[in-house]
Amino acid sequence: MVFIKSVLVSVMLARAVYTDIREGRIENRLVGPGFLLGLTCAALENGRAGLWLSIKMVVIVIAVLFILFVIKGLGAGDIKLLSALAAFLPKDIACIVIAAFFAGAAISLGRMGFRLIKKLPVYKRGERLNFSVPIAAATAMVEFYKLFV
Repeated sequence: MVFIKSVLVSVMLARAVYTDIREGRIENRLVGPGFLLGLTCAALENGRAGLWLSIKMVVIVIAVLFILFVIKGLGAGDIKLLSALAAFLPKDIACIVIAAFFAGAAISLGRMGFRLIKKLPVYKRGERLNFSVPIAAATAMVEFYKLFV
């Protein structure tokens, strides 16, 4: 079951990154089935307790990150993607969210450093970060860390 979950999460994240970079949005037709598959995996793997834990973590992720949506710090697609990941990986979602923000900060600092070296304006007003990239990187980091520890 772990292999199936890993494949499903990888496909969902790859598609989310692709559409976010290409179109600037994460598709609902991707996240909706992600929720259902995540909840199904949780129920098959751990029964009612696993299903309940997944639902609880989805609600917590949405509730906590909604504040960032209101202040326009995070897009709705990013929150839906993280909550779909919470359905698949309820025990790891807190680490994934924290690691995603650190990865996003690292990417932003890298961009700014590159511009500084090239003697370009460091800050670009209105520039956006496709947050699905740090989410995918954070998920990979957390899951690989679990393999070795």
